[in-house]
Amino acid sequence: LDNPIQGGIICVDSQTGDVLRTFTMNSGLNPAFFIVNWYLNGTLMGTGANYTALEAGTYTVEFIKVTPDVGAACNYNSTTVTIIQSSPAVANFTVSSEFDTDNTFITVNITGGFGVYEYQLEYPDGSTSAFQSSNMFTNLETGEYFVNIYDTLGNCSPTRVGPIYIINYPNYFTPNGDGIHETWNIFDLAQQPESTISIFDRYGKLIKQISPAGLGWDGKYNGKDLPSTDYWFSVEFTKQNNEKSIFKSHFTLKR
Repeated sequence: LDNPIQGGIICVDSQTGDVLRTFTMNSGLNPAFFIVNWYLNGTLMGTGANYTALEAGTYTVEFIKVTPDVGAACNYNSTTVTIIQSSPAVANFTVSSEFDTDNTFITVNITGGFGVYEYQLEYPDGSTSAFQSSNMFTNLETGEYFVNIYDTLGNCSPTRVGPIYIINYPNYFTPNGDGIHETWNIFDLAQQPESTISIFDRYGKLIKQISPAGLGWDGKYNGKDLPSTDYWFSVEFTKQNNEKSIFKSHFTLKR
């Protein structure tokens, strides 16, 4: 053939096997003059000038002249065409230990798919990073993130993973009436309103229990201002792998 038949890529759901996008091979021949047969692994898949592939593999294409005086037989020997498959990514993620300020990261783990993938991070403000081949994003501020996974092999539909939360807590607050840092709370856990935060003084006395979805602690106990010093807290929350956990640390009240 003067114009060899082009192979291509189909998109397949790697979990179900469903074909998400086909690829049509075109012989370029006039069906009035030629019968074109398309074989895969010795099985006739279809007959016609074009064939839409639903399976990956190497296809054998047979050309049979209907009109003997059209073209030379040697120009129309059987040929092969390769169709490969790709797919959207199937993925989960791991995240740095909650409340870790020194080494915050998100790692995307591909658990299924046939493609070659690039990764893009969606930041809490809605902006996005450049595409990268690495599946890890580091040195992240607290907040809610998503990761977009793009298939560069077959341009199959992108996969969006998230929400993913980087969680931390304020080291101090200043309830002095200036409208800045007036209360203390772990606002990064606002998506878990059922979490319980317990605040204690240095002697272990329970001062206040708050919800991360609330306004927070105003530095008072029974309506009276407590002194500037360190206070301790424990928080019962759910990790992003759905595991229940308790974290304990301290913060400073400054007046």
